[in-house]
Amino acid sequence: MSDISVFFDNAKDQFLQRVSSAFHTPMQQSMQTLKALRESDLNPDQSSQIEHLYKTLHKLHETTQNMSVLADVKAGRYRSQIKTFAPISLFESITQVFISEAQNKGLDFLIYIDPNMPKSVSGDEKSIRHLLENLISNAIQFTPKGGSVYLDIRTQHIGEHLAQLDVSITDTGHGIAKDKIPVLVEPFNADSSDNLGVGLSSSYHLLKALGSHLKIASEEGKGSRFAFSLQLQTSFKPCFEQLSDLKVGVFIDDRSLFSYAKLIYQYLISMGIAVVSVKESNDPHMSECHALILITNMCTPARVKKLESLVPGMRVIPTMHYGKHEALKLTAATQMNLSLPALPSKIHNVLTLVESQAPKEISQANRDDQKVLQRLAVAAKREKLKILVVEDNPINLKLVKVVLSRYDFEVDQAEDGKEAVDKCRQKQYDLVLMDIDMPVMNGIEATNLIKEHQKANDKPLTPIVALTTHDLVGEREEILASGLDEHMPKPLNVGRLERMLERYLGYQTKKV
Repeated sequence: MSDISVFFDNAKDQFLQRVSSAFHTPMQQSMQTLKALRESDLNPDQSSQIEHLYKTLHKLHETTQNMSVLADVKAGRYRSQIKTFAPISLFESITQVFISEAQNKGLDFLIYIDPNMPKSVSGDEKSIRHLLENLISNAIQFTPKGGSVYLDIRTQHIGEHLAQLDVSITDTGHGIAKDKIPVLVEPFNADSSDNLGVGLSSSYHLLKALGSHLKIASEEGKGSRFAFSLQLQTSFKPCFEQLSDLKVGVFIDDRSLFSYAKLIYQYLISMGIAVVSVKESNDPHMSECHALILITNMCTPARVKKLESLVPGMRVIPTMHYGKHEALKLTAATQMNLSLPALPSKIHNVLTLVESQAPKEISQANRDDQKVLQRLAVAAKREKLKILVVEDNPINLKLVKVVLSRYDFEVDQAEDGKEAVDKCRQKQYDLVLMDIDMPVMNGIEATNLIKEHQKANDKPLTPIVALTTHDLVGEREEILASGLDEHMPKPLNVGRLERMLERYLGYQTKKV
Protein backbone atom coordinates (compact mmCIF):
# COMPACT_ATOMS: atom_id res chain seq x y z
CA MET A 1 0.00 0.00 0.00
CA SER A 2 1.40 3.43 -0.94
CA ASP A 3 2.08 6.19 1.56
CA ILE A 4 -0.77 8.22 0.04
CA SER A 5 -3.25 5.34 0.53
CA VAL A 6 -2.14 4.92 4.13
CA PHE A 7 -2.52 8.66 4.72
CA PHE A 8 -6.06 8.74 3.35
CA ASP A 9 -7.07 5.59 5.27
CA ASN A 10 -5.82 7.12 8.51
CA ALA A 11 -7.54 10.42 7.72
CA LYS A 12 -10.80 8.58 7.02
CA ASP A 13 -10.59 6.69 10.34
CA GLN A 14 -9.92 9.91 12.26
CA PHE A 15 -12.81 11.61 10.47
CA LEU A 16 -15.18 8.76 11.40
CA GLN A 17 -14.15 8.90 15.04
CA ARG A 18 -14.44 12.67 15.35
CA VAL A 19 -17.80 12.90 13.58
CA SER A 20 -19.33 10.14 15.69
CA SER A 21 -17.96 11.70 18.91
CA ALA A 22 -19.22 15.16 17.95
CA PHE A 23 -22.75 13.92 17.23
CA HIS A 24 -23.09 11.45 20.11
CA THR A 25 -23.80 13.79 23.06
CA PRO A 26 -26.21 16.23 21.34
CA MET A 27 -28.14 13.31 19.85
CA GLN A 28 -28.46 11.64 23.26
CA GLN A 29 -29.75 14.89 24.76
CA SER A 30 -32.21 15.43 21.90
CA MET A 31 -33.58 11.89 22.20
CA GLN A 32 -34.10 12.31 25.95
CA THR A 33 -36.03 15.51 25.27
CA LEU A 34 -38.20 13.77 22.68
CA LYS A 35 -38.86 10.89 25.05
CA ALA A 36 -40.18 13.35 27.62
CA LEU A 37 -42.36 15.01 24.99
CA ARG A 38 -43.80 11.63 23.93
CA GLU A 39 -45.07 11.11 27.48
CA SER A 40 -46.63 14.58 27.76
CA ASP A 41 -50.20 15.59 26.92
CA LEU A 42 -50.16 15.91 23.11
CA ASN A 43 -52.92 15.98 20.53
CA PRO A 44 -52.83 13.21 17.85
CA ASP A 45 -51.16 15.40 15.24
CA GLN A 46 -48.41 16.52 17.64
CA SER A 47 -47.89 12.96 18.85
CA SER A 48 -47.47 11.73 15.26
CA GLN A 49 -44.93 14.44 14.45
CA ILE A 50 -42.91 13.78 17.64
CA GLU A 51 -42.91 10.04 16.91
CA HIS A 52 -41.65 10.62 13.37
CA LEU A 53 -38.92 12.95 14.64
CA TYR A 54 -37.88 10.47 17.33
CA LYS A 55 -37.56 7.60 14.81
CA THR A 56 -35.51 9.78 12.45
CA LEU A 57 -33.17 10.87 15.23
CA HIS A 58 -32.87 7.29 16.48
CA LYS A 59 -31.75 6.21 13.01
CA LEU A 60 -29.11 8.96 12.94
CA HIS A 61 -27.92 7.95 16.39
CA GLU A 62 -27.66 4.34 15.22
CA THR A 63 -25.54 5.47 12.25
CA THR A 64 -23.12 7.45 14.44
CA GLN A 65 -22.72 4.45 16.75
CA ASN A 66 -21.87 2.28 13.75
CA MET A 67 -19.33 4.88 12.60
CA SER A 68 -17.73 4.91 16.04
CA VAL A 69 -17.42 1.10 16.20
CA LEU A 70 -16.11 0.96 12.64
CA ALA A 71 -13.49 3.66 13.33
CA ASP A 72 -12.27 1.89 16.49
CA VAL A 73 -12.05 -1.50 14.78
CA LYS A 74 -10.30 -0.21 11.66
CA ALA A 75 -7.79 1.74 13.76
CA GLY A 76 -7.08 -1.27 16.01
CA ARG A 77 -8.48 0.50 19.07
CA TYR A 78 -11.36 -1.89 19.73
CA ARG A 79 -11.06 -3.93 22.93
CA SER A 80 -13.50 -6.65 24.00
CA GLN A 81 -15.34 -5.97 27.25
CA ILE A 82 -15.88 -9.40 28.82
CA LYS A 83 -18.62 -9.65 31.43
CA THR A 84 -21.09 -12.21 32.75
CA PHE A 85 -24.66 -11.81 31.52
CA ALA A 86 -27.92 -13.73 31.07
CA PRO A 87 -28.10 -14.53 27.33
CA ILE A 88 -31.85 -15.16 27.07
CA SER A 89 -32.63 -11.87 28.85
CA LEU A 90 -30.31 -10.02 26.46
CA PHE A 91 -31.76 -11.62 23.33
CA GLU A 92 -35.37 -11.11 24.39
CA SER A 93 -34.78 -7.45 25.24
CA ILE A 94 -33.23 -6.89 21.80
CA THR A 95 -35.99 -8.64 19.84
CA GLN A 96 -38.81 -6.90 21.71
CA VAL A 97 -37.61 -3.57 20.31
CA PHE A 98 -38.20 -4.81 16.74
CA ILE A 99 -41.47 -6.77 17.14
CA SER A 100 -43.85 -3.84 16.72
CA GLU A 101 -41.67 -2.36 13.96
CA ALA A 102 -41.91 -5.57 11.94
CA GLN A 103 -45.64 -5.98 12.50
CA ASN A 104 -46.35 -2.35 11.62
CA LYS A 105 -44.61 -3.01 8.32
CA GLY A 106 -46.68 -6.14 7.69
CA LEU A 107 -43.84 -8.64 8.18
CA ASP A 108 -43.79 -12.00 9.93
CA PHE A 109 -41.03 -11.78 12.55
CA LEU A 110 -40.20 -15.37 13.53
CA ILE A 111 -37.97 -15.86 16.58
CA TYR A 112 -36.38 -18.97 18.06
CA ILE A 113 -34.15 -18.44 21.12
CA ASP A 114 -33.02 -21.83 22.37
CA PRO A 115 -34.60 -22.23 25.85
CA ASN A 116 -31.92 -24.76 26.83
CA MET A 117 -29.05 -22.30 26.53
CA PRO A 118 -27.06 -21.61 29.72
CA LYS A 119 -28.47 -19.33 32.39
CA SER A 120 -25.34 -17.17 32.30
CA VAL A 121 -22.32 -16.79 30.02
CA SER A 122 -19.20 -14.64 29.90
CA GLY A 123 -18.52 -12.68 26.74
CA ASP A 124 -18.60 -9.30 25.02
CA GLU A 125 -22.25 -8.43 25.67
CA LYS A 126 -21.97 -4.94 24.13
CA SER A 127 -20.63 -6.32 20.84
CA ILE A 128 -23.29 -9.05 20.67
CA ARG A 129 -26.01 -6.45 21.17
CA HIS A 130 -24.49 -4.23 18.46
CA LEU A 131 -24.33 -7.13 15.99
CA LEU A 132 -27.88 -8.32 16.59
CA GLU A 133 -29.43 -4.86 16.48
CA ASN A 134 -27.65 -4.05 13.21
CA LEU A 135 -28.52 -7.29 11.42
CA ILE A 136 -32.16 -7.42 12.58
CA SER A 137 -32.67 -3.77 11.69
CA ASN A 138 -31.25 -4.30 8.20
CA ALA A 139 -33.39 -7.40 7.61
CA ILE A 140 -36.60 -5.61 8.61
CA GLN A 141 -35.73 -2.45 6.67
CA PHE A 142 -35.06 -4.25 3.39
CA THR A 143 -37.79 -6.89 3.48
CA PRO A 144 -40.97 -5.74 1.69
CA LYS A 145 -44.46 -5.94 3.17
CA GLY A 146 -45.81 -9.48 3.26
CA GLY A 147 -42.35 -10.99 3.71
CA SER A 148 -40.72 -12.56 6.73
CA VAL A 149 -37.64 -12.27 8.93
CA TYR A 150 -36.49 -15.32 10.89
CA LEU A 151 -34.06 -14.95 13.81
CA ASP A 152 -32.52 -18.18 15.11
CA ILE A 153 -30.25 -18.12 18.20
CA ARG A 154 -28.79 -21.30 19.68
CA THR A 155 -25.87 -22.41 21.79
CA GLN A 156 -23.97 -25.67 21.62
CA HIS A 157 -21.46 -27.25 23.97
CA ILE A 158 -17.95 -27.40 22.49
CA GLY A 159 -15.84 -27.88 25.62
CA GLU A 160 -16.10 -28.47 29.34
CA HIS A 161 -16.79 -24.79 30.08
CA LEU A 162 -17.14 -23.45 26.55
CA ALA A 163 -20.26 -22.79 24.49
CA GLN A 164 -20.64 -21.65 20.91
CA LEU A 165 -23.28 -19.03 20.18
CA ASP A 166 -24.79 -19.52 16.71
CA VAL A 167 -26.91 -16.69 15.29
CA SER A 168 -28.63 -16.48 11.92
CA ILE A 169 -31.04 -13.89 10.46
CA THR A 170 -32.88 -14.94 7.31
CA ASP A 171 -35.14 -12.62 5.32
CA THR A 172 -37.27 -12.77 2.19
CA GLY A 173 -36.05 -9.42 0.90
CA HIS A 174 -34.81 -8.50 -2.55
CA GLY A 175 -31.53 -10.35 -2.12
CA ILE A 176 -28.00 -9.34 -3.10
CA ALA A 177 -26.06 -10.22 -6.23
CA LYS A 178 -22.97 -12.30 -5.40
CA ASP A 179 -20.58 -9.80 -6.95
CA LYS A 180 -22.05 -7.01 -4.77
CA ILE A 181 -21.49 -8.78 -1.41
CA PRO A 182 -17.76 -7.86 -1.08
CA VAL A 183 -18.62 -4.24 -1.85
CA LEU A 184 -21.46 -4.05 0.69
CA VAL A 185 -19.28 -4.92 3.67
CA GLU A 186 -17.07 -1.87 3.08
CA PRO A 187 -18.24 1.60 4.20
CA PHE A 188 -19.32 4.50 1.99
CA ASN A 189 -20.24 2.43 -1.05
CA ALA A 190 -22.88 3.50 -3.53
CA ASP A 191 -24.97 0.31 -3.17
CA SER A 192 -24.99 0.22 0.61
CA SER A 193 -27.96 -0.98 2.65
CA ASP A 194 -28.08 2.30 4.57
CA ASN A 195 -27.26 5.91 3.71
CA LEU A 196 -23.56 5.71 4.59
CA GLY A 197 -22.98 1.99 4.30
CA VAL A 198 -21.59 1.70 7.85
CA GLY A 199 -24.16 -0.65 9.45
CA LEU A 200 -23.28 -3.89 7.69
CA SER A 201 -19.65 -2.80 7.44
CA SER A 202 -19.30 -2.24 11.22
CA SER A 203 -20.78 -5.70 11.88
CA TYR A 204 -18.46 -7.34 9.36
CA HIS A 205 -15.28 -5.71 10.70
CA LEU A 206 -16.35 -6.08 14.36
CA LEU A 207 -16.69 -9.84 13.93
CA LYS A 208 -13.22 -9.97 12.38
CA ALA A 209 -11.87 -8.15 15.44
CA LEU A 210 -13.62 -10.73 17.66
CA GLY A 211 -11.95 -13.62 15.82
CA SER A 212 -15.07 -14.62 13.89
CA HIS A 213 -16.60 -13.70 10.54
CA LEU A 214 -19.94 -12.72 9.04
CA LYS A 215 -21.31 -15.39 6.73
CA ILE A 216 -23.55 -14.03 3.98
CA ALA A 217 -25.69 -16.10 1.64
CA SER A 218 -28.06 -14.36 -0.74
CA GLU A 219 -29.97 -14.79 -3.97
CA GLU A 220 -31.56 -11.97 -5.93
CA GLY A 221 -35.34 -12.05 -5.70
CA LYS A 222 -35.39 -14.61 -2.88
CA GLY A 223 -33.70 -13.08 0.15
CA SER A 224 -30.58 -13.20 2.30
CA ARG A 225 -29.12 -14.98 5.29
CA PHE A 226 -26.56 -13.45 7.66
CA ALA A 227 -24.94 -15.66 10.29
CA PHE A 228 -22.11 -15.63 12.80
CA SER A 229 -20.73 -17.67 15.68
CA LEU A 230 -18.93 -16.62 18.86
CA GLN A 231 -17.42 -18.62 21.71
CA LEU A 232 -18.51 -17.92 25.30
CA GLN A 233 -17.44 -19.20 28.70
CA THR A 234 -20.18 -20.83 30.80
CA SER A 235 -20.89 -23.28 33.62
CA PHE A 236 -23.85 -24.72 31.62
CA LYS A 237 -26.41 -24.25 34.37
CA PRO A 238 -29.73 -24.33 32.44
CA CYS A 239 -31.87 -21.22 32.21
CA PHE A 240 -35.23 -22.93 32.77
CA GLU A 241 -36.45 -25.90 34.77
CA GLN A 242 -37.93 -28.63 32.57
CA LEU A 243 -41.75 -28.91 32.75
CA SER A 244 -41.86 -32.67 32.13
CA ASP A 245 -45.10 -33.26 34.11
CA LEU A 246 -47.12 -31.26 31.58
CA LYS A 247 -48.97 -32.37 28.48
CA VAL A 248 -49.95 -29.49 26.19
CA GLY A 249 -52.14 -29.44 23.09
CA VAL A 250 -51.40 -27.16 20.13
CA PHE A 251 -54.43 -26.11 18.07
CA ILE A 252 -53.66 -24.08 14.91
CA ASP A 253 -56.86 -22.21 14.14
CA ASP A 254 -55.40 -20.17 11.26
CA ARG A 255 -53.01 -21.79 8.76
CA SER A 256 -51.40 -18.41 8.02
CA LEU A 257 -49.82 -18.73 11.47
CA PHE A 258 -48.31 -22.16 10.83
CA SER A 259 -44.71 -20.86 10.86
CA TYR A 260 -45.25 -19.40 14.33
CA ALA A 261 -46.86 -22.67 15.46
CA LYS A 262 -43.83 -24.72 14.38
CA LEU A 263 -41.59 -22.58 16.59
CA ILE A 264 -43.93 -22.89 19.59
CA TYR A 265 -43.90 -26.65 19.03
CA GLN A 266 -40.07 -26.58 19.15
CA TYR A 267 -40.11 -24.49 22.32
CA LEU A 268 -42.43 -26.94 24.09
CA ILE A 269 -40.34 -29.99 23.15
CA SER A 270 -37.14 -28.24 24.25
CA MET A 271 -38.75 -27.52 27.64
CA GLY A 272 -39.42 -31.23 28.16
CA ILE A 273 -43.17 -30.96 27.58
CA ALA A 274 -45.24 -33.71 25.99
CA VAL A 275 -46.97 -32.12 22.98
CA VAL A 276 -50.26 -33.18 21.40
CA SER A 277 -51.38 -31.93 17.98
CA VAL A 278 -55.08 -31.01 18.24
CA LYS A 279 -56.95 -31.00 14.92
CA GLU A 280 -60.38 -29.71 15.98
CA SER A 281 -62.28 -28.45 19.02
CA ASN A 282 -63.72 -31.90 19.84
CA ASP A 283 -60.44 -33.76 19.39
CA PRO A 284 -60.30 -36.64 21.94
CA HIS A 285 -56.61 -35.93 22.63
CA MET A 286 -57.67 -32.75 24.46
CA SER A 287 -58.84 -34.87 27.41
CA GLU A 288 -55.15 -35.66 28.19
CA CYS A 289 -54.01 -32.03 28.21
CA HIS A 290 -53.30 -29.63 31.04
CA ALA A 291 -53.40 -26.74 28.58
CA LEU A 292 -54.39 -25.95 25.02
CA ILE A 293 -52.38 -23.36 23.10
CA LEU A 294 -54.87 -21.87 20.65
CA ILE A 295 -52.94 -20.20 17.81
CA THR A 296 -55.42 -17.87 16.13
CA ASN A 297 -56.00 -14.46 14.59
CA MET A 298 -59.28 -13.97 16.43
CA CYS A 299 -60.54 -15.11 19.82
CA THR A 300 -63.15 -14.02 22.37
CA PRO A 301 -63.56 -14.66 26.10
CA ALA A 302 -66.68 -16.69 25.24
CA ARG A 303 -64.69 -19.02 23.00
CA VAL A 304 -62.03 -19.53 25.67
CA LYS A 305 -64.73 -20.39 28.21
CA LYS A 306 -66.41 -22.84 25.82
CA LEU A 307 -63.18 -24.71 25.05
CA GLU A 308 -62.27 -24.92 28.74
CA SER A 309 -65.70 -26.36 29.51
CA LEU A 310 -65.00 -29.32 27.19
CA VAL A 311 -62.16 -30.60 29.43
CA PRO A 312 -62.43 -29.81 33.16
CA GLY A 313 -59.11 -28.56 34.50
CA MET A 314 -57.66 -27.73 31.05
CA ARG A 315 -56.55 -24.13 30.54
CA VAL A 316 -56.86 -22.45 27.13
CA ILE A 317 -54.00 -20.12 26.20
CA PRO A 318 -55.02 -17.76 23.35
CA THR A 319 -51.96 -17.05 21.21
CA MET A 320 -52.24 -14.13 18.79
CA HIS A 321 -50.20 -11.32 17.30
CA TYR A 322 -48.77 -8.77 19.69
CA GLY A 323 -51.35 -6.26 20.90
CA LYS A 324 -54.54 -8.17 20.09
CA HIS A 325 -54.94 -9.49 23.65
CA GLU A 326 -55.10 -5.97 25.03
CA ALA A 327 -57.74 -5.00 22.48
CA LEU A 328 -59.91 -8.03 23.31
CA LYS A 329 -59.19 -8.00 27.08
CA LEU A 330 -58.47 -11.75 27.09
CA THR A 331 -57.63 -13.45 30.38
CA ALA A 332 -55.63 -10.45 31.52
CA ALA A 333 -56.16 -11.28 35.20
CA THR A 334 -54.27 -14.59 35.05
CA GLN A 335 -51.82 -13.77 32.24
CA MET A 336 -52.93 -16.97 30.48
CA ASN A 337 -52.08 -15.77 26.97
CA LEU A 338 -49.15 -15.63 24.58
CA SER A 339 -48.24 -13.09 21.92
CA LEU A 340 -46.72 -13.83 18.53
CA PRO A 341 -43.84 -14.05 18.10
CA ALA A 342 -43.66 -16.04 21.34
CA LEU A 343 -40.53 -15.68 23.47
CA PRO A 344 -39.25 -18.50 25.71
CA SER A 345 -39.50 -16.67 29.07
CA LYS A 346 -43.21 -15.91 28.58
CA ILE A 347 -43.95 -19.45 27.38
CA HIS A 348 -42.19 -20.91 30.42
CA ASN A 349 -43.88 -18.47 32.84
CA VAL A 350 -47.36 -19.22 31.50
CA LEU A 351 -46.86 -22.98 31.55
CA THR A 352 -45.32 -22.87 35.04
CA LEU A 353 -48.56 -21.20 36.14
CA VAL A 354 -50.55 -23.92 34.37
CA GLU A 355 -48.49 -26.59 36.14
CA SER A 356 -49.10 -25.01 39.55
CA GLN A 357 -52.87 -25.01 38.94
CA ALA A 358 -53.16 -28.45 37.30
CA PRO A 359 -55.37 -31.02 39.06
CA LYS A 360 -53.16 -33.58 40.79
CA GLU A 361 -54.97 -36.57 39.30
CA ILE A 362 -54.24 -35.40 35.72
CA SER A 363 -50.59 -34.82 36.54
CA GLN A 364 -50.28 -38.28 38.06
CA ALA A 365 -51.96 -39.90 35.05
CA ASN A 366 -49.54 -38.19 32.69
CA ARG A 367 -46.55 -39.12 34.84
CA ASP A 368 -47.60 -42.76 34.65
CA ASP A 369 -48.17 -42.50 30.90
CA GLN A 370 -44.92 -40.84 29.83
CA LYS A 371 -42.04 -43.18 29.07
CA VAL A 372 -39.56 -40.43 29.66
CA LEU A 373 -40.40 -40.43 33.39
CA GLN A 374 -39.85 -44.19 33.88
CA ARG A 375 -36.69 -44.26 35.98
CA LEU A 376 -34.52 -47.28 36.67
CA ALA A 377 -34.34 -48.37 40.29
CA VAL A 378 -30.64 -47.68 40.69
CA ALA A 379 -30.49 -46.42 44.26
CA ALA A 380 -29.56 -49.86 45.57
CA LYS A 381 -27.16 -50.72 42.75
CA ARG A 382 -23.51 -51.00 43.59
CA GLU A 383 -22.06 -51.56 40.13
CA LYS A 384 -21.56 -48.74 37.66
CA LEU A 385 -24.38 -47.97 35.24
CA LYS A 386 -23.60 -49.04 31.69
CA ILE A 387 -24.28 -46.64 28.82
CA LEU A 388 -23.74 -47.23 25.10
CA VAL A 389 -23.23 -44.16 22.88
CA VAL A 390 -23.89 -44.85 19.19
CA GLU A 391 -22.61 -41.90 17.14
CA ASP A 392 -20.61 -41.66 13.90
CA ASN A 393 -19.78 -37.95 14.29
CA PRO A 394 -16.56 -37.57 16.36
CA ILE A 395 -17.49 -34.04 17.55
CA ASN A 396 -20.90 -35.13 18.88
CA LEU A 397 -19.32 -38.25 20.38
CA LYS A 398 -16.74 -36.13 22.22
CA LEU A 399 -19.48 -33.85 23.59
CA VAL A 400 -21.52 -36.76 24.96
CA LYS A 401 -18.44 -38.34 26.53
CA VAL A 402 -17.50 -35.02 28.19
CA VAL A 403 -20.93 -34.88 29.84
CA LEU A 404 -20.92 -38.56 30.83
CA SER A 405 -17.46 -38.19 32.36
CA ARG A 406 -19.06 -36.09 35.11
CA TYR A 407 -20.90 -39.21 36.29
CA ASP A 408 -19.61 -42.52 37.58
CA PHE A 409 -20.76 -44.41 34.46
CA GLU A 410 -19.25 -47.20 32.40
CA VAL A 411 -19.38 -45.87 28.84
CA ASP A 412 -18.96 -47.86 25.61
CA GLN A 413 -19.21 -46.50 22.09
CA ALA A 414 -20.27 -47.75 18.67
CA GLU A 415 -19.86 -46.00 15.31
CA ASP A 416 -22.85 -47.50 13.48
CA GLY A 417 -26.08 -49.40 14.10
CA LYS A 418 -24.66 -52.84 13.33
CA GLU A 419 -21.89 -52.44 15.90
CA ALA A 420 -24.50 -51.24 18.44
CA VAL A 421 -26.63 -54.37 17.89
CA ASP A 422 -23.60 -56.63 18.35
CA LYS A 423 -22.61 -54.89 21.60
CA CYS A 424 -26.15 -55.02 23.01
CA ARG A 425 -26.25 -58.77 22.36
CA GLN A 426 -23.03 -59.20 24.30
CA LYS A 427 -23.79 -56.84 27.23
CA GLN A 428 -26.90 -55.56 29.02
CA TYR A 429 -26.86 -51.73 29.02
CA ASP A 430 -28.88 -49.43 31.29
CA LEU A 431 -29.24 -46.80 28.54
CA VAL A 432 -28.42 -46.41 24.84
CA LEU A 433 -27.95 -43.00 23.17
CA MET A 434 -28.61 -43.74 19.50
CA ASP A 435 -27.81 -41.58 16.47
CA ILE A 436 -30.46 -41.99 13.76
CA ASP A 437 -28.63 -41.20 10.50
CA MET A 438 -25.61 -43.53 10.26
CA PRO A 439 -23.90 -45.61 7.59
CA VAL A 440 -24.10 -49.45 7.50
CA MET A 441 -27.30 -49.53 9.64
CA ASN A 442 -29.41 -46.59 10.83
CA GLY A 443 -30.56 -46.04 14.39
CA ILE A 444 -34.17 -47.11 13.87
CA GLU A 445 -33.20 -50.48 12.38
CA ALA A 446 -30.66 -51.02 15.16
CA THR A 447 -33.22 -50.14 17.86
CA ASN A 448 -35.76 -52.65 16.53
CA LEU A 449 -33.14 -55.43 16.34
CA ILE A 450 -31.90 -54.72 19.88
CA LYS A 451 -35.41 -54.82 21.34
CA GLU A 452 -36.36 -57.95 19.36
CA HIS A 453 -33.29 -59.73 20.77
CA GLN A 454 -34.07 -58.63 24.33
CA LYS A 455 -37.71 -59.75 24.08
CA ALA A 456 -36.75 -63.11 22.55
CA ASN A 457 -34.29 -63.75 25.39
CA ASP A 458 -36.51 -62.41 28.23
CA LYS A 459 -34.09 -59.59 28.98
CA PRO A 460 -35.11 -56.17 30.38
CA LEU A 461 -35.79 -53.66 27.59
CA THR A 462 -33.06 -51.03 27.52
CA PRO A 463 -34.30 -47.41 27.16
CA ILE A 464 -33.01 -46.10 23.81
CA VAL A 465 -32.85 -42.34 23.24
CA ALA A 466 -32.65 -40.95 19.70
CA LEU A 467 -29.95 -38.37 18.91
CA THR A 468 -31.08 -36.64 15.73
CA THR A 469 -31.25 -33.46 13.67
CA HIS A 470 -34.91 -34.28 12.87
CA ASP A 471 -36.77 -31.87 15.17
CA LEU A 472 -39.62 -30.43 13.11
CA VAL A 473 -43.31 -30.78 13.84
CA GLY A 474 -44.31 -34.44 13.45
CA GLU A 475 -40.76 -35.82 13.18
CA ARG A 476 -40.47 -36.45 16.91
CA GLU A 477 -43.69 -38.48 16.87
CA GLU A 478 -42.47 -40.52 13.90
CA ILE A 479 -39.21 -41.36 15.67
CA LEU A 480 -40.94 -42.37 18.90
CA ALA A 481 -43.51 -44.41 16.97
CA SER A 482 -40.67 -46.33 15.32
CA GLY A 483 -39.65 -47.85 18.66
CA LEU A 484 -37.32 -45.39 20.40
CA ASP A 485 -38.15 -44.27 23.93
CA GLU A 486 -37.15 -40.61 23.78
CA HIS A 487 -35.96 -37.98 21.32
CA MET A 488 -33.10 -35.50 21.72
CA PRO A 489 -32.35 -33.02 18.91
CA LYS A 490 -28.88 -32.04 17.73
CA PRO A 491 -26.85 -29.90 18.17
CA LEU A 492 -26.84 -31.37 21.66
CA ASN A 493 -27.53 -29.14 24.64
CA VAL A 494 -25.61 -30.21 27.73
CA GLY A 495 -28.30 -29.13 30.21
CA ARG A 496 -31.00 -31.07 28.42
CA LEU A 497 -28.76 -34.14 28.08
CA GLU A 498 -28.00 -34.14 31.80
CA ARG A 499 -31.68 -33.79 32.72
CA MET A 500 -32.51 -36.74 30.45
CA LEU A 501 -29.84 -38.85 32.18
CA GLU A 502 -31.27 -37.95 35.56
CA ARG A 503 -34.79 -38.91 34.48
CA TYR A 504 -33.78 -42.30 33.14
CA LEU A 505 -31.04 -43.17 35.60
CA GLY A 506 -32.46 -41.73 38.81
CA TYR A 507 -31.77 -38.56 40.77
CA GLN A 508 -29.70 -40.50 43.29
CA THR A 509 -26.88 -40.92 40.77
CA LYS A 510 -23.86 -39.07 42.13
CA LYS A 511 -21.64 -36.89 39.97
CA VAL A 512 -17.91 -37.49 40.22
